[in-house]
Amino acid sequence: MKTNTLIQFASLGLFGLSALTGYAVVPTNTVDIGMPLAVDFGGTTKTDGWYNLSSAPKNRVVQYESLSLPGNSGYPSFFQSTQPWPSPIDSQVYSSGTSTAYLSKSANGAAGGPYPAGDSIYFAGFGTEPNTFDGSLTVTESAPIADLSTVMFQVEFGEAYTYDFYDDPVDGLALPALTLFYGDSETITLSGVFQEKVMSLYNGTVDMPTGPEGEMVPEDIFINLWAFQYDVSGYEDITSFSLEFSGAEHAQLYAMQLDQSDIAYGGTSMVPVPEPSSVSLGLGLAVLTLVSVHQRRKVSTR
Repeated sequence: MKTNTLIQFASLGLFGLSALTGYAVVPTNTVDIGMPLAVDFGGTTKTDGWYNLSSAPKNRVVQYESLSLPGNSGYPSFFQSTQPWPSPIDSQVYSSGTSTAYLSKSANGAAGGPYPAGDSIYFAGFGTEPNTFDGSLTVTESAPIADLSTVMFQVEFGEAYTYDFYDDPVDGLALPALTLFYGDSETITLSGVFQEKVMSLYNGTVDMPTGPEGEMVPEDIFINLWAFQYDVSGYEDITSFSLEFSGAEHAQLYAMQLDQSDIAYGGTSMVPVPEPSSVSLGLGLAVLTLVSVHQRRKVSTR
């Protein structure tokens, strides 16, 4: 799906130094610039982050802090990508005393599946057909905060053939659906009250048959930061919840962040907004496309 309203920044110089204070570390590559943003939740909160989903250790800059993060080794490789994962991937950074949130593979695609590769979780396959379903992932929180009311989930996702989330011809984008376990063994599945593509960072082009009479022409591809806000304030005794989404073949999942609050924000968007001056400082001379979060648009969910 394409965005409607864009803020274009071209040939950016180094400005906005006043936005950075202290010993803040400036992100200088596309993946780090597109990392999940800090969420301004009040009340009792909890945050879990997966900022390195590759097989190898990485240094990442997240919210102006440099982090040395372990790799996720021992998982199936490209040719074995449909095999089960040996274990879930626990959150790597967490605000509570221990990680109670984890990522697991919940489905494979027709010929491949997602696995931790050299720079990301790669939705593996051999095909060249755009928007091919290539499996599903699930984030589970086994110990939510008390009186959980609002959930924010951010996903940094690299496109392949202009698709990151799988776009079902009937049901639309397979965006994260939140399944809540509450009360007396009750469950319900919810869509986000706000579903935003917060940031799109140019990542090159790919030739696609989108020209006249199927002519191959270059199409821009992006690394996108998505944010999804869920209102669960109407449910009591929440024991756990999960978020499941599906990717297109060859898409790359770089990072995720899960935030919780006991404040019910309801119809007030708490989706974080990137600071253009800070982002441009990291890019230097570059071309950046930011999606305006002020232009709300409806997107389909499964």
